[in-house]
Amino acid sequence: MHPEWVDEAIEPPLPGITGKRPHMRDYSRDEQYQLIRIGSDLLKQAGAPPVHAFRAGGFGFDIHTLSALKDNGILVDSSYNPAIMGMTSGLRPNEMLTQPLFHEGVCEVPMTVFTDRPGHLRQAQLCACSSREIEGMLWKSLEEGREAAVILSHSVELLDGTRTRPNKTVIKRFKKLCEFLDRNRDVFEVTDFSEYDCPNHLPQPAPITSPIWKTGIRHIEQAWSRISAAG
Repeated sequence: MHPEWVDEAIEPPLPGITGKRPHMRDYSRDEQYQLIRIGSDLLKQAGAPPVHAFRAGGFGFDIHTLSALKDNGILVDSSYNPAIMGMTSGLRPNEMLTQPLFHEGVCEVPMTVFTDRPGHLRQAQLCACSSREIEGMLWKSLEEGREAAVILSHSVELLDGTRTRPNKTVIKRFKKLCEFLDRNRDVFEVTDFSEYDCPNHLPQPAPITSPIWKTGIRHIEQAWSRISAAG
């Protein structure tokens, strides 16, 4: 949910909103409840199946979001991002979450991040990571016995910056990821949140560290992608 458009709605979903509030955390607990309810109702009216999980746009959630989700019957959230606002969400203060946990009846499944250079976290996002980085992260997660890995992608990432042509680099990564998971069905289970059985009391290990040479190769790939798009 991206609530930055609330003030532009033809039929205002909330009274008295006159300026931009770009994140869910910018709204009160009751306002968040109303926004989630309205969004769920609109999806239902459009013929969508019941909503099982939620992510706040820009990862801008807080603990009130989880309470509002529970009261709307949505019991899985994936808004916690250790690299973007997760640490200031109020969920388990002073602790970085890297694995799923229950919070007052809602299963929080954090966005997967890894250290790609000293002191820097990178989210596992298709347009932001090389195939080597994603595959390495998955193998290391398996070796360390981690419960889950969450990889982010948006359909628009498959287009270049002009939004008129395919982004060949990202499409290639997507195909390689699908092929990788297909080859390794015996060790990696791909699922959606409607089927996810959230564990409890998991340890919260530090983010995985990716070798710096993989970061370097990604920079080369990105540069080549930009040059190809410009050509």
